Amino acid sequence: MINYKSLLYSIYLCLTVAVVGCLKDDTDLPEQNAEDYYQVYMPLAVQNPIAVNLKFGSEAQAFVYGANYGGLNYPGKDIQVDFSVASNLVDSFNLQYGTQYELLPQSAYSLAATSAVIPAGTLATQPLDIKVISEGNMDIFKSYLLPVSLSLKSNDFKINENLKTTFYVVTASLSFDDFQEYDRSNWEVIEVSSEEPAEGPDNGGLAIHTLDGKTSTFWHSAWANSSPGPPHYIAIDMGETKTLHGFSFTGRQSSNAGKPQTITIETSMNGTDWETAQTFTLQNTNSEQKFFLTSGFKEAKYFKMIVTAMFGGANYTHLAELKAF
Repeated sequence: MINYKSLLYSIYLCLTVAVVGCLKDDTDLPEQNAEDYYQVYMPLAVQNPIAVNLKFGSEAQAFVYGANYGGLNYPGKDIQVDFSVASNLVDSFNLQYGTQYELLPQSAYSLAATSAVIPAGTLATQPLDIKVISEGNMDIFKSYLLPVSLSLKSNDFKINENLKTTFYVVTASLSFDDFQEYDRSNWEVIEVSSEEPAEGPDNGGLAIHTLDGKTSTFWHSAWANSSPGPPHYIAIDMGETKTLHGFSFTGRQSSNAGKPQTITIETSMNGTDWETAQTFTLQNTNSEQKFFLTSGFKEAKYFKMIVTAMFGGANYTHLAELKAF
């Protein structure tokens, strides 16, 4: 996982040095009002918007903000800088970039300080932290906007209006490596829309073969005596209540039509009352495909996998392995 606080801090320092180098060199400039150069700005705003990718969790993670001074000389006195979250800029940002970000919830973040000082004879405030706790405050994998703006209490210095606000696009996510697959040894198929015993003992054709740990066997919807169309489904009793973070599906190891293209997962605590968890769109492949429940993790004892569309225009479907984590 990238340390975004260190990365943004490095960018912050590099931008400070770059601007200082440009402004402090002995360069012949056209005659103009020197005071026009005496401006305060947010250095990270040069790279707006700033993508901040965090690991979803209960621990606070930090990234930086601050202010710089740009001028022909160093400031002769302290510059008091105030910072605030400019929630009023979310709509205009979305309009400009064609996005639909929501403001990062106030409960998710805290600013280390709402004011800081650029000391006389220097060019920047100390880097300050924005700390974010994502779990319980943010939807996993959803991106939010956090506009942080500066203002000045004194009229002795100007603000660079183009670099007044840093726009952070904050996303909290997870990796599949963070989770282990649940043990399926006590799982039970309690209902199946149809299955095909005629596939034979080697291949199976029965729903239970999605739980046997073998990609060489598979479930197949009925075709010998009848050929029902979608939805095709398998309902599973996991034997105990678990937190479902996501699912994986492994296709039948063949080039046959009928692999699931769209799968909806429903969950239940009692096996009777079902709630839609999420719908996934799969690829036409034999490989394992993993998906998070991005709309929210679910507490459940039962789940139902429902295939609503198949590749190749088939009326039937098949699946080698069904897992959860």
